Amino acid sequence: MNLHLNTDHAWELEGNHVPADLLRALRLICAPGDRLVFGCYDISEAAESALLAMGAREPDPPQEVGLNTRCYFWNRKEWPKARAFEVIYDDATVLRLVAISKLKGAGKGNLRDSFYDDVAVYRAGPETLGLVNFNHASNGQVCYLSGRITREVATAFSKEAGMTCHQVAYPPRQP
Repeated sequence: MNLHLNTDHAWELEGNHVPADLLRALRLICAPGDRLVFGCYDISEAAESALLAMGAREPDPPQEVGLNTRCYFWNRKEWPKARAFEVIYDDATVLRLVAISKLKGAGKGNLRDSFYDDVAVYRAGPETLGLVNFNHASNGQVCYLSGRITREVATAFSKEAGMTCHQVAYPPRQP
């Protein structure tokens, strides 16, 4: 699951993150109403039920963010429970997500034991804006924050998430 950040540079965050810390750090870059999208390949029943109970739904992102969540449907042969969830950001939502991230076995089969494998965050509205693109988060890949986020905020976010941060050209060049 990838998201367009619509910028020529981004903040690249690397290192092992703790899911609860990453979720708490969202308060530094999100505003009420922003969309949080989680791609999950092998989510536990408890984590899935908790997400649905808090109003999570199937994502319907605007085209401008280029967020493709169909990959979960396509991968259901190998991962029968694969799906994506979208929730609307507010402080209470983050607290619930942190609690879900602490459920034992929330995500079976990924390195972080987190309920999510991928994370994308975008701001909907007159000017849709991609904020976070964290593809393969559960396997320790690189997280990208929009280049429109200030250095101070990106650094604070990375520190709270337990990662390092530096500015890079975006989108990154693929080998």
